[in-house]
Amino acid sequence: MPRLFIGTLADIDEQKRTEQFLPELNSTAPAIFADDLTIKFTAVQNLHMTWAFIGDVPQDAIEQLSVLVRDQITEMRPIKLPPQLQFDSIEFWPNEIHPTLLVLTPSETPQPVQDCAQKIHHIVSPFKSPPEVLPFRAHITLARLKKRAVSTDAAVIALKSFLPFTLKLTDIGLFESISIGRQSVYRTIARYEL
Repeated sequence: MPRLFIGTLADIDEQKRTEQFLPELNSTAPAIFADDLTIKFTAVQNLHMTWAFIGDVPQDAIEQLSVLVRDQITEMRPIKLPPQLQFDSIEFWPNEIHPTLLVLTPSETPQPVQDCAQKIHHIVSPFKSPPEVLPFRAHITLARLKKRAVSTDAAVIALKSFLPFTLKLTDIGLFESISIGRQSVYRTIARYEL
């Protein structure tokens, strides 16, 4: 079964800027992370904000899901999302002591963005198993980590010149996540202009 999510991909300019910055971040990694920590940076073409993770969906339900999302996006257009969202903070999830993700977050998520996410979650909830219990938090996963200690101060300093990361809110897509070896490839099923 296809593994699906609804998200907004970073534009090509932010992908290129991230690609240029990653070697610099890698060079400072020993000061940020423990020596035995494995870091796997997100492929720049996969940088995105997830509006809703859906999971495995039967092939014959994808068209219905796509139509529902399209209709919901059409209804939401009057919400007037901001043209972009600034990701200007760094967080380690689930916490700084045992981090598994290095994420970028906005200092403030505007109410229209939260409202949009809530409506999308409502639309996709019948397709999800089990239902998602965590509330929406705007974020972009920059790297996945094995659980070890990190120096958060050093991470903030290293990433300071990179931030903010700007995500343009011009469209929302329905994507399939395909695992090829140790890589994830995102296939666009449908895109909806905002």
